[in-house]
Amino acid sequence: MGFWSILGGMMAEALAKKLDLGWMTLIGLTVFSVGCFIFSNLNLDIAFGNVVIPNIIIGFGMCLIIVPPTTLIESIEKGCIIKNDNS
Repeated sequence: MGFWSILGGMMAEALAKKLDLGWMTLIGLTVFSVGCFIFSNLNLDIAFGNVVIPNIIIGFGMCLIIVPPTTLIESIEKGCIIKNDNS
């Protein structure tokens, strides 16, 4: 999950400049939920792919969940407000 989380973090940072941060968090929660749902089918008869694919999906979802609040917190600390051009 480590490499994919780093890659997802870079992707999430680029998306944070283009998408509304609330929608980005919602998308992240949805992707994370899909990864957890795929994990729910595990039993004792599993293969390597049954563990790796959900971990990749969860890694991307975690980055999409963490980056927007972090961006907002940093903008509040610096005294500037980040506005999106989506309106």
